[in-house]
Amino acid sequence: MANPGPAELRPYSPPKRGLVALLAILLPAALAPGCGARQTPRPVVIGPEGPTQQIEMEPMQILAERGKDGKLVLRHRDAASLFRSAGAAFDSQDHARAVEEYSLLLQEFPGSSYTMATRYNLGLALEELHRHAEALVLYREILVSNPSPGDALDARFRIASCQNELADYEGAAQTLQEVLGLPTLGREDRLLAQLRLGDVLLAAGHLDEAEKAFHAVLGRTRLKGSPAPLPAPPEMVSQAQYGLARLEHQRFTRAPIRMPQAQMERDINEKARLFLRAQAGYLRTIHLRIAEMVTAAGLKIGTLYEDFYRDLMQAPVPPELNSEEVEVYFEELRKVIRPLVEQAIHVYERNLLYAERFGQKGEWIAETEARLERLRQFITGKAMAEPGFTVFPETDPSSPLFIGPPAPPESPEPATAPAP
Repeated sequence: MANPGPAELRPYSPPKRGLVALLAILLPAALAPGCGARQTPRPVVIGPEGPTQQIEMEPMQILAERGKDGKLVLRHRDAASLFRSAGAAFDSQDHARAVEEYSLLLQEFPGSSYTMATRYNLGLALEELHRHAEALVLYREILVSNPSPGDALDARFRIASCQNELADYEGAAQTLQEVLGLPTLGREDRLLAQLRLGDVLLAAGHLDEAEKAFHAVLGRTRLKGSPAPLPAPPEMVSQAQYGLARLEHQRFTRAPIRMPQAQMERDINEKARLFLRAQAGYLRTIHLRIAEMVTAAGLKIGTLYEDFYRDLMQAPVPPELNSEEVEVYFEELRKVIRPLVEQAIHVYERNLLYAERFGQKGEWIAETEARLERLRQFITGKAMAEPGFTVFPETDPSSPLFIGPPAPPESPEPATAPAP
């Protein structure tokens, strides 16, 4: 099973175990209507003049059913035909039918030579239906069924992917560490494992460990005196650079703004420094010119400006101000930081122009369009801009898009935002 990429899942077809041109099937003398009879594999015997050869055949079912006209209709069902039918359903995006037919194959032909591939493909189909917990069980079954090294590697990659989707980032990191510990791991598989490890460590909030993993993909961790590693494929380089930019973005988001005023000035300066580091990381991603990552990084640059606006609006208010002074304070603050919103709009507009020019579509573009529309409404005054105003309609305080009321002086530390 060749390991599928993160954005492409394909069902696996096993190699043929042997060639049987034609089978003579002896039907039982009588078949009850609507019932199935399981055909017992029989060895094929060469004549007495030659040596005896036994060929193990795949099992087959013979089914008898009555049609609408009342006549008895016989049909056969075997593992190979079910496997082909399920694969065709997968290719046509009918993942529900693929799950049904792959499951039937496992149930009716448990000893088939298609069993290993069927488990894997059933897992892929379940993933497409967002049933990752069920897929995880199947991939783990592959690992305990004495798979080939290649099949075991594919299963481990899919296990890590499912754990990531289930927000089990620690479990995914452990699985990927196991992959990296395999002595026969190829170079590109090692790079892919390092890349995925960086992603899950970043999602888990282990920023320093994630940074090491991304740098390993970029080849910046070689020991002094050792030869320089071969460059990674451009797509992996782009994803690793994007990961480093998201990492700096998260450090920026975590940086607090605290009172008293002298501390606040130092904190804002540090936050500005981290802002520039994250922006530079996204720009490096864009300069690599991998179309999908260009639109992703463009979106993130826009959100970076939004995040800076939000964090300044949520900064603690000087405690000596009365209610009227607080209102004036926020009015002046909005004037000062309004360029952040305007710059975010500019970035989003350019991102959409790029996407249109190169035919890019998908979730990055849809999110860019939604954010751009909401910011335009804010800039044109169609939305109220009061203390605690949320540019976006989300009301969940845990959302990274939520702009809640300013933090009181006695609670200066802002909540950590989820991974961007």
